[in-house]
Amino acid sequence: MKNSLVISLLLLSLTVNAQYILKEDPEHNAYNPKFGPNCKFYVNPFIRLGFITGAADNTVYSKTGNSFNYAIGVKFKEKLNNVFSLGAEISYNLDDYGINPNGNHADSVFQIKSQNHNFENFTLSGLQANLYVRINLDPNRPMHSLGKYLDLGGGAERVIIDEYNAYDKTQNTTFKNLPVAEQWEYNYFARVGMGSFAVCFTYRASDLFFAKYNLPEPPPYSIGLEIDPYTLLKGLGVFP
Repeated sequence: MKNSLVISLLLLSLTVNAQYILKEDPEHNAYNPKFGPNCKFYVNPFIRLGFITGAADNTVYSKTGNSFNYAIGVKFKEKLNNVFSLGAEISYNLDDYGINPNGNHADSVFQIKSQNHNFENFTLSGLQANLYVRINLDPNRPMHSLGKYLDLGGGAERVIIDEYNAYDKTQNTTFKNLPVAEQWEYNYFARVGMGSFAVCFTYRASDLFFAKYNLPEPPPYSIGLEIDPYTLLKGLGVFP
């Protein structure tokens, strides 16, 4: 958790810096059409909250609604023309896989002494980097508007911490950095956005666990809501 807190603070500082860069002063948006949501260059922070879904390998993992994805990061976009843009993003990403306490108990799956628990989960957190192509769906929008768009991309994540947690009425048990988990993940995604909000569909293309352990894989899909806090707050009049 300490490492996660440090990474979150670093990304938050990048977010604050991105917000400062985007202020409309004589050196930026107000008098420089090269920088802004619908200009040549744009940098913006984002927050994503989502559900992990899809069929798992067996009954170890809980049904949809008990597994979640969280991310906080920064995007960079370069506009090529009125229709296409290229982008890159870096984020701190956390996947929280709920485990079915009434199914095949995962503490035995993860080679830990088996016993019943009230709640179990397996989490992975790391730094994720993605590249994407943006298709602008309303190219004639104002210079300071994100408008409607479709992003198609993919990337990789370096896992920093993997953690299995078991919770009981009397005690909690945590095992970190298990030898069964892969250290790299790969993904593809599609994102449909309008203004400060976007819906992101992600497919995890790689296994979470080393094949030699023959462990059941969790669901590979996630769907989440992304928010650009800067443009949202600006639209609400918080920023000039």
